[in-house]
This record gives sequence, C-alpha cells and structure tokens, in this order.
Amino acid sequence: MPHRSPQPETNDNSDLLPGQKLILDAGFMESGQSWLLEMPTGSGKTWLSEQAINHVLQQGRKAIYVAPIKALTQNQYTDWAYRFGADNVGILDSDHELNAEAIAAVQLLVTTPESLESCLRQPQAHLTWLRQLSLLVIDEIDLINDGWRGARLEGAILQLQLLNPLLRVIGITATLGDERALRTWLGAAFVRTTHRAVPLDWQQIRFWTAAEKQLRAIQYVLNAVQQQHQCLIFCQSRQRTELLGQVLLAKGIPTLWHHAGLAPVERAEAEDAFQFGKVQVLCATTTLAMGVNLPAREVLIYDTQRPDGNGDFVPMPKRELIQMAGRAGRPGFDERGTVTLLVHEKEVGHWRDVHQSLLLPIRSALADPALLTERVLTAINGQYVRTSAQLQRFLNCTLAAQQGLLPDVPELLKDMQTSGMIAAVDGKFTTTSLSDLAVRYYLQPSTASHFQRLLQVEELWLFDLLLVVCSCPDFAPLLPVRQEQVSQSEVCLASIATVFLQSQETLEEYLRLPQEALLKVVYTACALDTWTVCGDVEETASTLYCAYPQDLLKAIASAQRLLAAFLELCTVLELPTTTVNRTEGTTPIRLEALLKMVTHGFNPEEVTLLSVPGVTPAKAKQLIRLGIRSAKQLGQTDPQALVHLQGVGAKTRTNLVRYARAVAKQLPNFSEPRTVDNCQHSVKTLRRLWIKAQTNWNR
Repeated sequence: MPHRSPQPETNDNSDLLPGQKLILDAGFMESGQSWLLEMPTGSGKTWLSEQAINHVLQQGRKAIYVAPIKALTQNQYTDWAYRFGADNVGILDSDHELNAEAIAAVQLLVTTPESLESCLRQPQAHLTWLRQLSLLVIDEIDLINDGWRGARLEGAILQLQLLNPLLRVIGITATLGDERALRTWLGAAFVRTTHRAVPLDWQQIRFWTAAEKQLRAIQYVLNAVQQQHQCLIFCQSRQRTELLGQVLLAKGIPTLWHHAGLAPVERAEAEDAFQFGKVQVLCATTTLAMGVNLPAREVLIYDTQRPDGNGDFVPMPKRELIQMAGRAGRPGFDERGTVTLLVHEKEVGHWRDVHQSLLLPIRSALADPALLTERVLTAINGQYVRTSAQLQRFLNCTLAAQQGLLPDVPELLKDMQTSGMIAAVDGKFTTTSLSDLAVRYYLQPSTASHFQRLLQVEELWLFDLLLVVCSCPDFAPLLPVRQEQVSQSEVCLASIATVFLQSQETLEEYLRLPQEALLKVVYTACALDTWTVCGDVEETASTLYCAYPQDLLKAIASAQRLLAAFLELCTVLELPTTTVNRTEGTTPIRLEALLKMVTHGFNPEEVTLLSVPGVTPAKAKQLIRLGIRSAKQLGQTDPQALVHLQGVGAKTRTNLVRYARAVAKQLPNFSEPRTVDNCQHSVKTLRRLWIKAQTNWNR
C-alpha cells in the first residue's frame, strides 16, 4: 500500500448534506471542544469523523477512532490507511495485535472498545503516546448503555481523560434519545439533526401464526424483487436467517445469508454479492446493522422479538430496530427507502409509530455492581487510584455518578476485601494475586469467584471442568441447541463420568444458571469433549451437528484462555499443579492436562505424549498418525518403529522411548468411574433440561 500523508482539508461545502453543514457551521472543526452528535444512519457521520481526524493529523497530533465491532474497524482501517498512509494508521482489535512501540508509531489508531480498554490497563507503557493524543472519536457512543461492553467503553473514556485532561471527545450515534446526562458528562456541545439523504416510509405487515408470517414475508419479498428492489431481511437468530434464505431460494429468489457463524470469507462474499447486485435478497442477523455500509431499497424486519435467555421472548430494543431501519434507502440511487415490520396482531399497538416514539435514556452500565467491581479492580491494578479518596474522585467522574446510579461503594469495597479481590494496607488499596489474575486474563471478577467457588468441590472430573469453564460469565460463545444436537450429546454423555450431571438439581446447585443456559453449557462442553477425542474441527462439528464450525473455533479459543486462568488460580490458591511423581489425578493436575487437550485436540491418553521430553505437539501428532497414542505405548515401542518420524535421528528415537518409559511410571491416573448408572443419570439430566426448555419456548 502506498505511503500517503494526511490530506489537506477541503473548504468546498457545495456537496454537503444539510446535517453536515449544520454541524460544521456550529464550529465543529475549529472550536476545539468535545461534541456529541445524533445523526440518522446515512447522513454523513463517518465523513465528519474523517474531517475531524484529518484536522488533528494535519497538526501533527494523534487520534483514536473507536467502532463498536471489528467489521467496522477493519473497513475504516482499509479506507483510512489509503487516505492517510499505511504508516500513519494502525488497527487494534481481536484479530490484530499491536505492541506499545507499534501503537506509538502511528498517528491514528482504529480500535474497538474492548481492545482500547485492554491497552489502557497498563498505561505506563503508553504514556508518551497518550500525551500526544488530541482526539477520541467514538462511533455509536450509545454502546455505553450495553452491559459489560458499555462498562469497558465508559472505563476507557474515563481513563483517557485522567491521563490526558485536554483530550477532545467526539461521540456520534443515530440512537441517543435524551442527551442531557451524556452531554454533561463529556462536557460536550450537542447537535441533533434528523435529515436523511433518503427519507424512509414505515409500514407493518400483520400475522397471527408462524406459517402466515412466513407466507406474508415471501409475498412481500417477491413483490419487492419484481420491482427490481433489493431487500435486506433482519432475523433474530442465525438459524432463522438460513431457514428463511433457503425458503426464498426454493421460490426462485436469489438469496444469501449473513451472520457471525460464517467464516469471514463467506461473510465478505455475501456482502459483495449483495452490494454488486448479484443477489436481490440478503437475510442477516442484527450485527449487520452496525457493520459494513450495506444499504438496500427495502428493509424487512422479520423478527420484532428476541429470546431473553430465560426461555421467554421480549420485544427488540428500539435502538436496534432504528439501527436496522437505517439500512433502508441507497443515497444516490433511491428517492425513498421502505422499512417493513412483520408484527403479530397482538403487538400492533406496541409497534405502531415506533420510529416516532422517544428512545429510553442511555443508562450507565456501571450501575451494575458486578461491572463496577471490574472497573475498580482495573483502576487499582493500573495505578489510576491508590487511596480511598482517589477512588472516590475516580468514581465521581463516571457517567453512573452523573446519573446518580452508583451502587453502594463502601459495601462494594467491603465485599471485594472479603472475597480477596483487594486489600487495604496503610490506607492504600492494593490488588491481590486473585484480582491480578482477573485483570491479566481479562476476567470479570464474577468469573474468578465462580472458579474459586467450584474449586471447593472435592473431586471434579474432566467433563466437570469443561462445564465449569463453559458456565462462567466470560465464556463465549455458548453453542445453540436443537433436537438433533441433544440426541448427539446423549451419545457423548453415555461414555463420560461427571459429578455435576447426576441430577438437574445438582447441576443447578453448582452452576447457578437458568435452565436454557444450562442446556447450552452442557452441549458446548460435549462439543469441546468431542474435539479432544477427534482433533478435527470439521469432524467435531459434523458429529455434534454444530451448524457453524466458526463458532466451535471461537469456543475452543475461549476455553483455552479460561482453562489457563483456572489453572493459574490453582497456583494462586497454592494447590498442587505439578505432575511429577504424582499418580493421583487431582483437580489441578486434571486442569493441566485438559488445557493441553483442548489446545491441541488430544484425548487423555494422547496428551500424555506431551509429558515426554522432546515430544512437541507436532511430534505427538506424528506419533499418533503412526499408531502410537500414549506415553506408555511409546515406552513399549521399538525405536526402529519410529524410523518414519520426521526430523528424528536414531539416537533421538532411542532417547524418546527411554524417556517415555520413565515418564509412564509417573503419569497421573485419569481413569474415571464411567458406571452405567453414572452415564444414565447424565443422559436423563440432559433430557430433562431439553423438555423443560421446550416447555418454556412453547408457553
């Protein structure tokens, strides 16, 4: 990519949209103050961000652009690396890592809230760069309303302002509502514009039954396609995007689908095909509403309800609906766009004129004590605060304090000290080994407490440990469950020892989750166990009827991180983790083995090969292909039988066999009580969860 310098600002306002002109005339570029902008989708928000960033870069200063999802960061990085020069722009998200030196070398950092907050956990490494920072642009700042993601965004803003009090913040959103609290907190000028380049028409299609709903959707799409209108359909789940897409294909309508379960290349192909008119219809989940700029003449909102995680369905948040509706109408192509809601007859009143009703005010996520606890830990760990007075000043600067929503801070600190998360020494707060672990692995404090509590269980088998990890607050994604997946999970459980699944009551007592979540936890643990047996993601997905191998890959990565944290917690609690001269498989020793199993796709026998000095994961896989599946078997093998082991000479082959023979005598015993009764209880527990979940869904 060619090197480019920041481009000169343009003074040509002839092509400006009314909203852009209004904001520029208000002094957006030259005022030097923070701004809060509410603008409809398609009204030029990104262009204004780019102008503000270019203004800063022209002055030789630095800027950060925060987007809500990595699809947007990657799009903006590509665009701005071309405009401002690849050497001047860096990207930091879950797919792209940058060290402190690389971050300091760029003028513009494009990132997500989570990655920015992660970077600021150890601010000492970034102080020089942060002092040169002039501008923070936050796209979709209403994300600050959204649970732990919102809490981390609020924390990142607060930490940047503490480190750089002169920092200018620009928050942009299409769905703000009552702006007063956020505007006051940011100390920002506020402009709201309602002008859209393409006005929208809103309408409803009503139905009574699911069959009628699908039929009316098909009729609507057929009519749109006959008029040469592209149609973007939003569904509440990945499965529904594919099912509806397949129905439309069967009707002869060129259709693709788009959701996070697809591989990145598949999503990109669907986006390109729709953007360039190769297909008329795209069925998508709501993530596309905040993702790439992909407008259509018609937007059909197929589902106005979504699961609440407890077996019930609730109306979609209005902010999400407005985001989806914003994709209707293509500037430069359409005079008007159409937004159509499929609405059950009983809910017609709820959704009538929804686009004209007021949005609920943004509420700080730090009103949740659990999320505030994480902010306190990161503030103490990063040395943003040391004393009680400093902490109080820090918390008083939060949006939660501005809104009068801060939880009882003295009580929260008392609970944190009781649980071993922080200590107070000579009037100063310090973190503990437990909280340092939580910060280092980016765990919510509730996850660390979850691990600590379940380590008190006297004996946990390998599958129980998978259940512990899959049920913690930080595990994602839990895999969705249908009938065929329950059946395959029963096959998996028929050969597994587990304490937790002896009864539904036992499972609920230990894991403390709603029944629908427990069903997903058990299925996800079965998928991870199957991965350790076969060592192939595609085969695992096929065996367990997991629709999206991409999700399975994410679950494996999540399990690796959390198992590593769980294992380190054993060290913090001074539980024995070494396998040397131990023949009993204690919980820490099982954890150590399970981490290797999940990381490399090895079963309990195969993972013993990694205990042999000189056997790397790659060599272990070669040995497995040669039919040698354990350290014990390797120790009984004639060295000559290893002649096909690549890159290994005769002396090394002899040593491997000798080492394996010695190691095999010291390996822990992972034999588990797989009695018929034990396995039958596990299967019965899974069936009860499934029946209960179906009962809830059909209510």
